[in-house]
Amino acid sequence: MRLLFYIKKHIVVTAGSLIILTGILSVHFYLPRIFIEPNNIVVKLINKAPKKLNPDDFGLENSELEVYTKDGYKLKAYKIYSEVAKNKGTIIFLHGIRAYKEHFLPMCKLLSQKGFNSVIVDLRGHGESGGTYCTFGYKEKHDILSMIDMIMLDKRLNKNIGIWGQSLGGAIALQTMAIDKRIKYGIVESTFSDLNDVSEEYLKRLLKLENASISKYLLNRVYDIAEIKSKDVCPKEIVKKITQPIVLVHGANDKRINIYHAHLNYKNIKSEDKTFLQIENATHLNVWKQGGSNYFKTLVSFLENNAAQ
Repeated sequence: MRLLFYIKKHIVVTAGSLIILTGILSVHFYLPRIFIEPNNIVVKLINKAPKKLNPDDFGLENSELEVYTKDGYKLKAYKIYSEVAKNKGTIIFLHGIRAYKEHFLPMCKLLSQKGFNSVIVDLRGHGESGGTYCTFGYKEKHDILSMIDMIMLDKRLNKNIGIWGQSLGGAIALQTMAIDKRIKYGIVESTFSDLNDVSEEYLKRLLKLENASISKYLLNRVYDIAEIKSKDVCPKEIVKKITQPIVLVHGANDKRINIYHAHLNYKNIKSEDKTFLQIENATHLNVWKQGGSNYFKTLVSFLENNAAQ
């Protein structure tokens, strides 16, 4: 009996140790990478992407664009040309995390008919582009600067450049507008105001992680792996340098990124030509659907008001 007792005790202790070790390894190695690896195999199995279309499916005249980042990654993009001979501008579209450039093709079709060119890109670590980690704008803003350099070389692309970003792409758009005045105007949908704040909210919501010490350790691991300085990814401070016309959009029922983030950004934007659109009943992913045709009319009107004369 005593031997059986010791065997059972040993099994329990061993099992407990393995559980603790697994937890430690998960926090140190696995969970951070799920957080910052858009093409992580587990995430891709859970979130199966729909079949991607291409510009030809929408009857859009286009050409492929490849941009190399300063740290050597190749970004894949499409240049989509206006159907109107004298075009009004060129809009750079930036998608959200774990999304892809083709998401914007319906909007590119609409803008092409209105006289605008578009450039759609897979951000680093996404889709067909190189790189492993998402850095929430810390490195991506410089990627977009390199893309603008390429746009400036294309004689068919109007140099009246605007930017339109969603979620992660919105944060990148804000950070890029603040440092490059070649971007003349912007539309930003459903983005965050501070990387630390939104990351902590994410951990509490999805991982039910309430322990502050574990949360801080996990976030520090995320930043270390992706080589991010989180203090430099704080849109609510960065937007104080934005002087260009801008529209900020957020869903009133956004549970992923609370609307207070948008209010903080809007309050701090330096530009005197700024608009805030709160989309009632919209969550994080359905702003376009809930906004409907009136929403698109408002945004197209904003673009046309800032069109090249």
